[in-house]
Amino acid sequence: MTAHERLYLDANATTAPLPEVVTAVHDALTRTWGNPSSLHEEGRTARRALRQATEQAAALLGCPPEWLTWTSGGTESLNTAVAALAEATTSARRTVLTTGGEHPAVRQALARCTARGQFEVELLPTDELGRVTAEDLAARLNRRDDVAGVVVIGAHNETGGVQPLAAIAELCLAHEIRLIVDGVQWTGKRPIALADAGIDAWAVSAHKFGGPKGVGLLAARPGWIDAPLIVGGPQQRRRRAGTENIPGIVGAGVACALAETEMQSREQRWTTLRDELIAGLRAWPDVDMLYDPDGLAQTLLLALPDWSGSMLAQRLDLEGIAVSTGSACSSGATRASDALLGLGHDEHLAERWIRISFPPRAPRDAASRLLQTLRSILTS
Repeated sequence: MTAHERLYLDANATTAPLPEVVTAVHDALTRTWGNPSSLHEEGRTARRALRQATEQAAALLGCPPEWLTWTSGGTESLNTAVAALAEATTSARRTVLTTGGEHPAVRQALARCTARGQFEVELLPTDELGRVTAEDLAARLNRRDDVAGVVVIGAHNETGGVQPLAAIAELCLAHEIRLIVDGVQWTGKRPIALADAGIDAWAVSAHKFGGPKGVGLLAARPGWIDAPLIVGGPQQRRRRAGTENIPGIVGAGVACALAETEMQSREQRWTTLRDELIAGLRAWPDVDMLYDPDGLAQTLLLALPDWSGSMLAQRLDLEGIAVSTGSACSSGATRASDALLGLGHDEHLAERWIRISFPPRAPRDAASRLLQTLRSILTS
């Protein structure tokens, strides 16, 4: 089976760089290789490329370019934001609210700060999609005035559930507490206007929406990130030291521009594919599905009777279709995803889920090909 025949449906893990991105990165590697801190023409060319990419990202995120710091990805961005929150805690406000379904980048960053005695972490209740309700958050904030910040995933990487960010931000503003959002799965898939959203920090990873790996962003309100994780130079307004990765940043900027231009058409394609897939699966007995009708249209969990998620994913891979499971693999053993278990999922069902996540330019026959293959597997 050749590569072009395969069907890739694991976009929440990563996406193939879009052709325009590949061209932009290649051009930057061959033509824009100067150090943007240098004063000569090569440096000025790199500096212009850096400025253009930053403006492209700012347009997608709806914030001034000055808010943006280029990083190595979502993990670094989230670690930087959590570290800044730890520095801002006071003796009166030492509690950080989060959910049990966060990405390990958030869970482990919070756990490290807790181990250092910088703050305490408290979990907010969620539904099975990972969504917090404004009522539960308001009740907790009104109970005690001890919260320094809220850290939540904007759109869940496993379930596609989307947080009521406007309501969460309004409560955080009213109580004068910081709001950090893991925007890795949201960015490039749903609109956001950070300048007016009441969000203090937002993390981005370019490879989740057709950009290159190793490039991300931290969007933060001015004056908040005063203690960068990486020091040693004046780059990026002294918020992150080190020579900027111009080829990667250029590619990320192009991915941002394409996402802004194509967002509506991508959403329409994803919705059509998801609806087709759901309609087909509903005709089969004992199929479990989980998705957010108002969330990420390109994400859906499904489980088939008598199939573990890992076995079904392996069988689909042999048939030329790439999906992921609701399980995390470690040392050859599988176990239910910590994020799904943290959302209260039954362990047996969590081990049966496979996740379908359509890429930015998913083929029109993606749902029909998947249904046909699943039908063949079940009847073989």
